[in-house]
Order: sequence, then structure tokens, then C-alpha cells
Amino acid sequence: MCKINYKDDPLAGYNKLKEIALNSGIDVFGVADVTSIKNTFSIDEDVIENLNYGISIGSRVSAKILDTIKEKPNKLYLHHYKTINALLDQTGLKIANFIQNNGFDALPVSASVMLDWQKLDAHLSHKLVGYHAGVGWRGKNSLLVNPLYGSKVRYVTILTNFPLVADKPLSDGCGGCHKCLDNCPVQAITEEGYDKEKCHAQLKIYQNRDHLTLICGLCVKCCNPF
Repeated sequence: MCKINYKDDPLAGYNKLKEIALNSGIDVFGVADVTSIKNTFSIDEDVIENLNYGISIGSRVSAKILDTIKEKPNKLYLHHYKTINALLDQTGLKIANFIQNNGFDALPVSASVMLDWQKLDAHLSHKLVGYHAGVGWRGKNSLLVNPLYGSKVRYVTILTNFPLVADKPLSDGCGGCHKCLDNCPVQAITEEGYDKEKCHAQLKIYQNRDHLTLICGLCVKCCNPF
């Protein structure tokens, strides 16, 4: 059997990495050309200089777990959230290892590693990479909305110079839906836009009072575009 020369066949490389992701239990896969958004990353420029692709992989959140959220997040959701993060990180490592074993560079960026928890600043925005990878559009809730799973997906990014075919962003599909507006407990989501400060202030209450360091989940729970 002839070994595939991925350097000369970016579509074969794309399909192989997607196969690894799906076989690992991942639900969503896309590739972004990140050359226009690398200036938003908080990673040393010399490290990512030649890494012009961002692989976006996503794992769906259990709808039944989300059903347990009534007015605020809970420990069942917190554990599920961490379990999904672990699956994403492990799959990101598998993909990165395959890339490196074929002579290219890969930098997996973990699901929830924060540089500043108070500001919720991270090394990069998985949402931004995912948008450019065509796995979802920017929702009114400021989250990615996947055509199949809505906002019920968590994401991880692998930056690489592995030859790949890049996907295209999706057009807005929210239309006249306003479920996330109606369900936000602090009215941080409006037709005029998303108020990051209101949202983060409420998250700090959950962190300090309930020791739940994650998004509240209410706008995720109600997002069903299908």
C-alpha cells in the first residue's frame, strides 16, 4: 500500500483528520484559514508564525443534562462540562500527534485553559476559529450556533501547518428566533447585541457563591435551530 503524501494532497489530509476526530467520538469538524485572525491570539508570534490553519473540533452537550438546569448551573452540568473538555483535549492530542508523526507542526489549544478567569481571557477564541471553520454562525447569544446542534457544542482548536482544505464561514441562521433573549436571567442578550459585562458579572456570582466556574447554560439549553 502506498503511503499518502499529505503535502501534495490537502483534501486527503482533511479527510484523514476528520476520520480521526469522528472515530474518537467528536461530532463537529471544520478547518479555518486563521491568517487573518492570528493577531487576536495570545500566543507568541514566533511560535504560531507558520501555523496558518485552525482545526475546530466540537463535542455536543447532552440535552438531558441541560434539562436539569432550571435557574442556574449545577454540579451535574459542571461535571459533564469537564468530561466533554477532557474528550476534546484527548482528541486534539490524537490529531496533533498524527500531524507531527507526518512531519508537520501542531499546537493543540485546550478547551478551558484561561489566562485570566476574571476577564475570561484565553489563548484564543475557539468560537472565532470555529466560525471561520464553518462549524457554526455567530448567534445572538455570542456563541457559535451549529446547524444541527445549536449552541449545545463545546470546541477545541488545533493550530497547524499541515496541508489542509479550509472551510468557509456560515451565514447567520438565527433569523427571527429570540429564545436566548427570553431566557437570559440578566438580559445580557438583546436585539441590539450581547452585553459581555452583564453576562460576566453573573458568572462571577456563580463562581464566588456556588463555586461553579462555567457558563450558566441557559442560553445554550434553549438554542435549537433545527
